[in-house]
Amino acid sequence: MKIFQKLLFLSIILCTAITWAQQDRIIISEEKKGKRTVLKAENTTDETINIFILVHAEGYRRSADKPILIDIPAKRKIPLTTLIAIDTTTASYTYDMIINEDLIEDLSKNVSYKKGAIDISRVIKDKLVLFSMTNCDRCQLLDETLLDKGIEYRNFNIDEDPILYKQFMAFIESSFTEKTKIRFPVIWNKTKAIFGFDNLEEVMMKISN
Repeated sequence: MKIFQKLLFLSIILCTAITWAQQDRIIISEEKKGKRTVLKAENTTDETINIFILVHAEGYRRSADKPILIDIPAKRKIPLTTLIAIDTTTASYTYDMIINEDLIEDLSKNVSYKKGAIDISRVIKDKLVLFSMTNCDRCQLLDETLLDKGIEYRNFNIDEDPILYKQFMAFIESSFTEKTKIRFPVIWNKTKAIFGFDNLEEVMMKISN
């Protein structure tokens, strides 16, 4: 009986140590800039690690409850998502993270598709939606302006979600002609699209109307 108890105790210690070691391989940190909180993942190992993370956020303007499946390169720290608080005194979040040990590239794409698929037509119906790209100055400018004015909207970065990008392009192709010139940010103003802008005040007037 004593031997069994010792083995059980050692097994529990071993499992706990493995769990701690696994989580130490990926370190989640945050970087706050005013109302924005950028969550980052750091890979402390010498190998690329695939992780699944789901953030549960409350008190933030944008819904962050979107699953993320991403490869974290060896010895690198990369941004995962940006949370924008409505009120910094009440905003809070938690997250669940799983490290995928044996997720090969093809399987990763399939899993990403299954959990990331979004019905674009349903999401944008009668809503103000911003489709943005990384390193797009006008995208960031409009995003910040809408946020400052307290206008309700959703923002999707198509560079961060290839499935969303494919659905968006399919929607554009079925709704517009080949002559349609796509400029970013693409603004879906409840019932019609606005492709980019040159004057911020003018595009804000269109959105307000």
